[in-house]
Amino acid sequence: MNSRAQKLVAMARDEHLCNKNDEKEESEEEESSNNGAVTTLAQLKQDSHLKRHNTASRSLTYKHFERDLSYNDLNVSNIEESIDTSQLIHLDDLDIVPNNLSSMFNDYDDEGNEIIAEIEVVASTCNTDNVVQDSIDMPATQLTENDNQSNILNCIEQPQSIRENAQQLERNNIGRPKRGRKRKVEDQPRKERKRRANVNEKYINAKGKEVLPKEFDSTYHCDCKKKCTTILSVDSRKQVFDQFWSLGSFEGRCAFICGKVTQTHKARTYTSSNSKRIYSRKYMLCDTEICKKTFLKTLGICQSRIDVAMQKNNRSSNFKDNRGTASGGKNKINEDDINLIVGHIDSFPKYISHYCRGKTDSRYLNTELNLLKMYDLFKAKYPTNENLPSLATYKKIFYEKFNLRFKAPKSDTCKTCDTFAANIKSLTGTEAEEAKKQRDLHINKASELRKQMNADLNLASEKNTVETLTFDMQKTHPLPKIPTNIAYYKRQLNLYNLGIYIGSSKRSIFNLWLENEGGKGTQEVGSCLRKYILNNIKSPVTDLILWADSCGGQNRSIKLVLMLIHTMQHHTSLQSITLRFLLSGHSFLPNDANFGVIESQLKTQQRLYTLEDYAESIQKSKKNKKFEVSRMIPSDMLSVRPLEQAITNRKVDSAKNKVNWLKLHEIVIEKPFPYILKVKTDIAQEDAQIVNLEKAGKGRKPALKNINLPECWPNGKSLSVEKLKDLKELMKLIPRDAKPFYDFLKHTPGVSIDEDIDGYHVEDIEQLSEDGED
Repeated sequence: MNSRAQKLVAMARDEHLCNKNDEKEESEEEESSNNGAVTTLAQLKQDSHLKRHNTASRSLTYKHFERDLSYNDLNVSNIEESIDTSQLIHLDDLDIVPNNLSSMFNDYDDEGNEIIAEIEVVASTCNTDNVVQDSIDMPATQLTENDNQSNILNCIEQPQSIRENAQQLERNNIGRPKRGRKRKVEDQPRKERKRRANVNEKYINAKGKEVLPKEFDSTYHCDCKKKCTTILSVDSRKQVFDQFWSLGSFEGRCAFICGKVTQTHKARTYTSSNSKRIYSRKYMLCDTEICKKTFLKTLGICQSRIDVAMQKNNRSSNFKDNRGTASGGKNKINEDDINLIVGHIDSFPKYISHYCRGKTDSRYLNTELNLLKMYDLFKAKYPTNENLPSLATYKKIFYEKFNLRFKAPKSDTCKTCDTFAANIKSLTGTEAEEAKKQRDLHINKASELRKQMNADLNLASEKNTVETLTFDMQKTHPLPKIPTNIAYYKRQLNLYNLGIYIGSSKRSIFNLWLENEGGKGTQEVGSCLRKYILNNIKSPVTDLILWADSCGGQNRSIKLVLMLIHTMQHHTSLQSITLRFLLSGHSFLPNDANFGVIESQLKTQQRLYTLEDYAESIQKSKKNKKFEVSRMIPSDMLSVRPLEQAITNRKVDSAKNKVNWLKLHEIVIEKPFPYILKVKTDIAQEDAQIVNLEKAGKGRKPALKNINLPECWPNGKSLSVEKLKDLKELMKLIPRDAKPFYDFLKHTPGVSIDEDIDGYHVEDIEQLSEDGED
């Protein structure tokens, strides 16, 4: 025998000796050993306490155990160590074996079949002459006691129980709760009940009641004319009973019953009325025909057990137990109803969102829609259908078959604040304190920027040489706005609105333009500011301060800065323009309050057919200090492309330090130095970074003031083919006096593009991507 087997014996014997309590127990076990007591695996299985152990950390393993069809036979193969198989193993001591073999009898699949996991077997021996009988199919190995026992047990970790594993797993998953019913991992009572019922052992049912094993009724006497109990002896019937319940599975017993019962169509009818009986059955045991009652009493089953087995045999040869498995079908949604709902949801126009184009594939529906309104439209579309699917069905299909949302996920909350809040909850000690400090710094920075904005607005009202403006884009509005249901299924024309709030007068002006006249990008925003500055800011104003949110690409952009430089060069009194940005997530501007007033007014207007209707509604939305409206036309929308070609957009300052536009909170431009930008990441810092936009090289540089700016869209902006088609279909719902407003549709070119829920076009999105986003 090799050294590996010797070490196993030493380990087992050492553990065995530690468990001896007194000399009497030792002598009893020695006597049992000397008498050649042989223990089968069936006895091991009966005596084991069915406690599972985690043996992954063990250093000595036997693996690849496979169960035979009979539950008391065990094949052992593919043992890790090569052990001499010329002799047999003796398992004489059961005190320690169940602790090591219990996991062998504890794993079962959904059908009640045992799954033998990779385990390790430690057998102790005291007598090399005793053998295991027919329990092991392959030749086993005799082990001797001539081992070296030094420190072998020290290298083996104690097994960890499944309870400890579950508790450790629960500790590891703190903060990650899972939805739904929790799985009962510990001891697996349902599968254990099923296994015990299949092998006819005592078990506790789901109601907590004890169910005793079925016992053979040896006192039963058959009084039928066949005298079944006379033909079949008690011993023969007891042998059949044991054989039936030793099969250990529902499928095996079904096959046994079908093999002993012959079913044929009934030969004659004894009643005049219609009988439910279709078949006649013959019952056979030990090649002898017996009556049904004796058959049931012998096997210890009821009539329904035979009916189920025969029904399964009639349908197919598969006797699988389907109890507890998903069957379904009764409440299945009709395929026609699914197609009806899918077709209805597909009929709504869908949009993309530039805010999350890199994070999600979701598309967006009209912001005025919701699931309840969509379902109401669904019912209105099929008023004569009495069996229309329910709202729950509509909602289920909406979420399962579509990746749609109702509004672009442009959150009003601060992502940085949310991150800090989550970290503070999950961290402890110094890490939590550090997170709180960072959060306080962030909030203080936002507060300081807001204080500065309010101070600038007050300065404009106190000092006539300073003007302060805030500007922001409102959400897009649909044209025409009509309460008809069909409008929800059609793409409508977008109306854009840039609001400008004037600090000196506390008034607001709104710049309106249509989707076919311009986009929603930086150049359109800059064009609105240019028009207001040149037409409304007069001498003696020399310093202009602009405040905006931190929308990178739209406001914090080189294009907007170039437009302001060019505007200041053409202004008679302005000497400097300061562009400042609030902190992202904390960028509520006076314009947002004005937008709320406008939207409240628009909710009262059910029908708006033209831009002039919107303008009139905006002017009426406030009684005191009424809002002004400025109509932007295509000639007002100017492009800064020539200015971009005349400068070098450097990403470093004069000291070669990197300039990150997404972190800038102040940009200052001065009229005498049109190529110089003074930028700050914090308005409180004393020294600004100097960025020189002038092109390198010798020669005379062009004066930015003398560069003419062309129109952005001299031929108008294209609309999607689908939108043009929908707008033309909506013309029949528009009054005759409003139709001339839409004459431009006859000459507007159509292109195939994905429309954005916020009104951005392909050119706008490309521009935002180039300049960056916060």
